[in-house]
Amino acid sequence: MNEHPVCIGGVLALILLQASTASAQQVVRRAPPPPARVELRVPKTVVPMELFGGRPVVSVRVNGKGPFQFALDTGVTGTVVSKELARELGLPDMGQAVAGRPGAAAPARVTVTRIDKIELGEAEISGLFAVSGDVSTVWTGNHLPQGVLNAASFPGLLVTLDYPAKRIELWRGELPAVDGRTIFEWDAEGTLPSTPLALNDLKLEVALNLGLASGIDLPERYADLLRLTSEPVAVPRTQTNTGDGESEITVATLNGVAKLGQFTMNHPQIRFIDDMAFGNIGREILQRFVVTLDSKDRRIRLESRAGRE
Repeated sequence: MNEHPVCIGGVLALILLQASTASAQQVVRRAPPPPARVELRVPKTVVPMELFGGRPVVSVRVNGKGPFQFALDTGVTGTVVSKELARELGLPDMGQAVAGRPGAAAPARVTVTRIDKIELGEAEISGLFAVSGDVSTVWTGNHLPQGVLNAASFPGLLVTLDYPAKRIELWRGELPAVDGRTIFEWDAEGTLPSTPLALNDLKLEVALNLGLASGIDLPERYADLLRLTSEPVAVPRTQTNTGDGESEITVATLNGVAKLGQFTMNHPQIRFIDDMAFGNIGREILQRFVVTLDSKDRRIRLESRAGRE
């Protein structure tokens, strides 16, 4: 693929468009630079997975303070902290930037910053670039998450999201070679983890997006290419889950089978989104699996709980 999958999940996509200072310009690119150092004090650390609005959330310490709740999301390309937390911790202002927000009419203004240290269980990430901004449009309610981590926040470690057991594991190692059944490799040009998806005879590459509540989201153009049980029906904007509700969304049921490697789903519901570039698979499907991400080798493994025991 020459283009990159883009999420429609409400979280800042961190596709940074421009920056106001030289220091910020060094950070602003599609894939932010990796952290300076990642350490794991034990072979494997296991932390509880909490859910906020369905999103996986973990407790972290930032620059020795906390704990703070951070969402773990595969649908962003960098680390986000709320502007309130950045102010509380005195994080440095390295310049202003503009970040793309899928589903929004206009990009968001964010501040490029740097975190000295994030601790998650027995894992420690040092020298991590991030952006701070307003996350109030993403979450509502009490005790909101104060930031977002992504799979690339832990280069060199495997990250396992075990939805059935409600835990997250970080461990040393690498995934085995791609087999096309449970282990897949995402495109070297892509910034987000992705996997092949077959919808009847149509074969696609779709991004894995834990920030997305729905199951399968596709660009609107695919509605005419798939065999559906009925014509797509418009979804009210209040139910779109696209952040600012700017996207037009329709829903229909596939007349046939969806396949993720060896895993089969009969007659799944599909959302079609008018301004979407590439497809996404969200939590409605991913929460059925144990998902392991190897960001160093750009591989992903999907396992059923029964297959892992």
